[in-house]
Amino acid sequence: MYVSKQIAKATNTQVEYTLRKGFNDAECQEWIMKALNDHKVLSRKQINELLWNKLPVDLDKDRMWHRKES
Repeated sequence: MYVSKQIAKATNTQVEYTLRKGFNDAECQEWIMKALNDHKVLSRKQINELLWNKLPVDLDKDRMWHRKES
């Protein structure tokens, strides 16, 4: 079950809410840019590893690869 941000706050489930929501595209891009700034070069595999736990926890692997903003 998904709840709104306000419900999550009222029920003290903010962490679960955030894990289910995941990062948006801008946040993922920022995370990649910070890592590239630190390391100069990253392989696609390393970028995937970096972002994997930033995607919503409820997505299966196939849906994570094809995630689209709703």
